[in-house]
Amino acid sequence: MPTSLSQGHPPLSAPLKVWHVVGPMNHGGAEVMVMELLRHKDPGTQVDFLVHQTRDHVGGSADFDAEILASGARLFPIVTPVQSGLRAYFRAFRALVQAQGRPDVVHTHLNARSGIVALAARRNGVRRIIVHAHAALTFRGSLAYRVFATVELAVAKVIFGLLATDFWGCSADAVASQFPRWLHRGQPRVVINNAINVSQYVSVSPEAVARARADLSGGRQGLLIGTVGRLVRHKNAAMLVDILDAMRRRGVNATLALIGREADAAYCEDIRARALDLGLSEAVRFIGPRNDIPAVMAALDVFVSPALREGFGLVGLEAQAAATPAVLSTGFPAMIDMDLGAVLVPKGFDADLWAEAVIEASGRARPALDLVARRIGERGFSSVENTQRIERAWRDPSFLPGDPV
Repeated sequence: MPTSLSQGHPPLSAPLKVWHVVGPMNHGGAEVMVMELLRHKDPGTQVDFLVHQTRDHVGGSADFDAEILASGARLFPIVTPVQSGLRAYFRAFRALVQAQGRPDVVHTHLNARSGIVALAARRNGVRRIIVHAHAALTFRGSLAYRVFATVELAVAKVIFGLLATDFWGCSADAVASQFPRWLHRGQPRVVINNAINVSQYVSVSPEAVARARADLSGGRQGLLIGTVGRLVRHKNAAMLVDILDAMRRRGVNATLALIGREADAAYCEDIRARALDLGLSEAVRFIGPRNDIPAVMAALDVFVSPALREGFGLVGLEAQAAATPAVLSTGFPAMIDMDLGAVLVPKGFDADLWAEAVIEASGRARPALDLVARRIGERGFSSVENTQRIERAWRDPSFLPGDPV
């Protein structure tokens, strides 16, 4: 077992106060994982959310805000250090600690931007600082952005090594990308499974599935394929239109449902323009966010994601939980496959190869739901057990809640 810097502290006793440090809590893989921790936590644990947001963000407007507040958790807004400046950020952080009381644990989920959080937490006397990596970071975009992001990550790594007590990540690649061993001072490096409440998927009613399918398909006949997640460039949703076109050229009538926020308006217009050029506008449906993901996944004939990269790719697990065949890119880590015979991984990003894979997946028998539930639980991806492990680790620094790497 790795030696933790925090092992010199005794396990914390109830009541326990934890701050999750997040961005606006809209639907995404990391956010779903954090929400599952909230839903299944012990009543003796007070969990609150320090929300990094821009000045123009409307408080309470994010997808999960209403549920967070209804649970008894609180939302503490703080302007991002990029917008406010470091001095103002540190002042705001101190003011929140003074007003709300010092948390026992700061559990930060902001990837490279967790470095400033760790520094602020240590300056305010927080003993446990858990840095949770939700992606194996790579940077795309303008040269200026890539230089800034690379420098930011390099500085964050040094801060992590000096101040954080625990290094957690959604995969071994995510851990390695943010927590290099040369800065390691004995902190535990642990893979934490992004888990789901499997019972919601295996018990969804046929009526709920039928309603979801009608909404997604718009009443169109034929195969229903779809993806779930923010519509941004690295999710590569535009390629799905080309896959749909390749399927049509093979005589397969299909509808594509794009389920999620249009987070990049210009990119979404590009997708619409591509669909129009190919004569597929009616077959490509922009659905927006949904709060019935178990029914949505079960309603699809095939879940398809050609994402360029995924830290873990919770949607791939959600599709399998609903026994829906999934065609996933190599951007997903191998651990996402539950070995249910439901996942295909084409090489590269050739639309014709992907079309063949989607057609093949659509003809596969769905695994039995009792097998699905058992397999996901055996692999450690059940959110109930996952929350118990994480909460024990919050209280006892010597306990490892996942596999060491």
